[in-house]
Amino acid sequence: MIFYFSGTGNSKWIAKEIAEKTGDIAESIVDMNRNGRVPYKAETGETLGFVFPVYAWGPPLIFMEFASKVIFDESNYLFGACTCGGSAGNAMEILSKIVPLSSGFSFVMPNSYIIGSDVDTAKEAAQKVKEAREKLPSVIRAIKEKKKIMDIKKGSLAGIKSSLVCNVFNKYATKTDDFFVTEKCVSCGNCVSVCPLGSISLVEGKPKWEGHCTKCLACINRCPEEAIQSGKATAGRGRYYFEKGTY
Repeated sequence: MIFYFSGTGNSKWIAKEIAEKTGDIAESIVDMNRNGRVPYKAETGETLGFVFPVYAWGPPLIFMEFASKVIFDESNYLFGACTCGGSAGNAMEILSKIVPLSSGFSFVMPNSYIIGSDVDTAKEAAQKVKEAREKLPSVIRAIKEKKKIMDIKKGSLAGIKSSLVCNVFNKYATKTDDFFVTEKCVSCGNCVSVCPLGSISLVEGKPKWEGHCTKCLACINRCPEEAIQSGKATAGRGRYYFEKGTY
């Protein structure tokens, strides 16, 4: 079984590609949570994959919470795969404190955190996907052979970024106060359906954010009218969602 969390499609694509080539099944942890399929108890000898996007050089809190509820034993081969815009820091080490991974891999994918910076150019995005696609065969081979390997692009100052920056992000950046909708909103409700925490509801036809947020930015990036903004940061910036066949 391969578990994945994905707000804008990058990690979903990686999980699905690995599952297809290894004859496994990739499941969204959001769907598993909603369908009451948590905790998950692994079968003896089963391979378990944990695929997630890197947020501020750490795993998303929603993914960490899910991973802590997976039941496994020494017979299971555990691997992690993360997607990041540039570097992963010590995100895999953080996950390993909950899930003792045998192997881990990182894939640099197009930027979707448009609160921090604009989306990549079409050329930059295509190049990142190309390199990720070229890396997949060696990763899949390692998983099939149950190798113990850590192939992670940590980047500089990984320790500081994955402790100080990540902790600050999780404490202060996961709020919903800065989201708002413009006159472009057509009340389609897409933002409601894609929110992994169910933190969005339609009030008089317009989205309202309440409670916790993972900052996956699925609501912003997947709004068909580009009507959702986060403070002043996202105005004028592009939107990104991975679509298989685009690259």
